[in-house]
Amino acid sequence: MVKTYDSSQHLALVFAWDGTVWASSIIQCLLNTLFFSLLWGLRENRGFEVDLGEDQEYALSLLVSFLIVSTVEINIKRFEASGKNLYSFRNHCKTFATRIAIHGAGPLGAHAYSGGSKFWREKVRLALKNFITVSLDLIRDGEQCRSYMLDGKFENLNENIATEIQMTMTDEAYGPWEHLRYLTHCVSLQSNILEEPMPIQTEMIFYNLINQLQDDIELLCNTIQTPMPFPIVNLTKISLFTWIIIIPFIQEQFTPINLIVVFFLTYSVVGLDSVADEISDPFGDDTNDFDVETIRDSIINHIDRVLSPTFHCYFDGEDREKVDLKYEELRGWKHLAKENYDGALFDFKSALDKSTATLSEKSYFLEILGDVYAIKSMCNEANLHYVKAIESLKVINKKLTDVVPALRVGRKLSDSLFDSRRYDESLKRYQKVLSWCSTDSKESLLASPYLRHRIGLILYLKGEYESSITEFSKALHLQKNLMQTKLMSYNMFLNYAEGGEIVFISTVMFCMGLVHEARQEFEWARSQFTESLAMQIRYEKQFRLSDMFVSTLAHLALANSQIGDKHESNVALFSARRISAMKSTSDGKYSGNNSKENSETIMAKFGHRNVLNLNSSWEATKEIIRACS
Repeated sequence: MVKTYDSSQHLALVFAWDGTVWASSIIQCLLNTLFFSLLWGLRENRGFEVDLGEDQEYALSLLVSFLIVSTVEINIKRFEASGKNLYSFRNHCKTFATRIAIHGAGPLGAHAYSGGSKFWREKVRLALKNFITVSLDLIRDGEQCRSYMLDGKFENLNENIATEIQMTMTDEAYGPWEHLRYLTHCVSLQSNILEEPMPIQTEMIFYNLINQLQDDIELLCNTIQTPMPFPIVNLTKISLFTWIIIIPFIQEQFTPINLIVVFFLTYSVVGLDSVADEISDPFGDDTNDFDVETIRDSIINHIDRVLSPTFHCYFDGEDREKVDLKYEELRGWKHLAKENYDGALFDFKSALDKSTATLSEKSYFLEILGDVYAIKSMCNEANLHYVKAIESLKVINKKLTDVVPALRVGRKLSDSLFDSRRYDESLKRYQKVLSWCSTDSKESLLASPYLRHRIGLILYLKGEYESSITEFSKALHLQKNLMQTKLMSYNMFLNYAEGGEIVFISTVMFCMGLVHEARQEFEWARSQFTESLAMQIRYEKQFRLSDMFVSTLAHLALANSQIGDKHESNVALFSARRISAMKSTSDGKYSGNNSKENSETIMAKFGHRNVLNLNSSWEATKEIIRACS
């Protein structure tokens, strides 16, 4: 494997032996030093002397330096590219196995332990392991790699390769490309094996990963079958040998220092050449080559772990209860999307029975059951499950410091009682939920204006006009604070509203007008109706031909009539009748488009129950008006 080191340990690096070029260069260094000693002995005793000119010496040293440094640089780049491709191959293999584990287990792991999922994962696991083993064994054998890439001949040297591939392929050679083709075939079987086949977009992810695996192997094989050009290697070796021989002749005197100089000059040039030779084949058995076998084992261990029959990508170990619970929940949502409410109730009840882990989980399923019953207009059953959900939340935390689920379920229960015209019970529930609201909670700030408005409506119905007008005023004030317009003027506050806020503000103003009208304070009533109408006119597209627009005009006409302003009363009444007629014509023209709700509409309606809908404020107001009349 590649030798690692600590750059801060200077002495350890200097005196290191393992992983260095000492073993390949020490003999040549010693021989050249002995040759230098012999040469100086001949010069001193026999008068033997060879003198090289400085120009020849400089030219040869420059040539050798250029050749060796260039060779080392080229091989280092090959080494780095090989490492990048090898680790890219490893990462792509692990990503492939992890995605198989996730998508092969079904949505949220609901089918992780089903027979089809386990069979498909096992089939892909064996195919992927065989491909990895054959591919990495191939790049370790340079001759076989070149033979396979050139003429497709491949000899399987690994006895552990499974023979299942032979039953579906007729090729004589089962190299990487054949195994990759079989892996593609195994992935494509998911449409016939899995209980919930993957969509084509998800399946294409695996084919793209297979293409990336093929590219990685091609790049690794190209490194092996494209060695350094032989003329460059030949020229470098000849020049290096010549330079080593000449080193003793260029020393001007014989001293111990010169012995050391000759030794390390030889070590430097021979060592650089040894480095180039060692890293030219990065997948061999040298100390600084990549440990392909260890990398292969790490990939296969990962594959065996994540694609084993007992592994689950969402839960630890064989937690069958959690998997079954998730499966029941997903099946319930599917039934709900198809408007099969009875099937949804059955599955959610089954999930509720299996949710023994935490009380918050029980509260979650009780709330869903309440929502389904509410959609079926079974108000009593819905209320019963909402109450049980709130009781579960109280058991978890008696003080309800986490008010989000409590506010949501409490609001649903209060609205259900309100829709059932059980106004006294509804009032108590609204007041109870309002007591859970805190000023530092975003959910509380969102819910408070809504709750205040509902409480005000019920108090208006009961004839408690003073308390009712107080609640409406607080609702308007809280909505203003929620919109972060504390420092704005009243007109700026009205201009700043948008969407459901417009409906809510207009409705609250209308309700305040109703209270003043009931108290025969017609000047104040006209003022509130006029404010509400002005806001609706400002956002004409949203309120055009709406019930609120017509009702506001009608009550404004009544207020003007009581004050004695007959002209304004007639104008408002005429406008109300004209818009009402236009609305009837429009409703008749488009009534045929609302035949039956599709599954997306049903799911949207269900999802909206979890969101505070300010647009419902007008519908609740209409119910109270009908109840009063």
